[in-house]
Amino acid sequence: MRPTPVRLHHEPRWLTSLVRKRLKACGRSCRDGGSIWDMVTAAGIDTDWLDHWGSTDGGKAFVSEPYLNPSMVFNASVFAEWCGLYLRISAVSEWNPPSTIRLEFRQVAQVN
Repeated sequence: MRPTPVRLHHEPRWLTSLVRKRLKACGRSCRDGGSIWDMVTAAGIDTDWLDHWGSTDGGKAFVSEPYLNPSMVFNASVFAEWCGLYLRISAVSEWNPPSTIRLEFRQVAQVN
């Protein structure tokens, strides 16, 4: 099965809005216009999992397709939990398969 195409570096509005709300709730902030990388860093979460990222499925999902390293899946799951997102991990990625994996983040309401 082929993965859905990724619109590289596209940040779905629902995701940036959610992360900004979470940052505010924690008393943290990110400069206006900051990228998802900037926001994850402001949250104090390691960004090792954030590589070859963008949106897919018409912006309904945010994906990252990093080269696997030992802490990456853990840090992606920390981000998903912090945001209250569903995280799907797949060995099938669009970016340089089979060397990368796909981390797909969705709002829980879209999954159920």
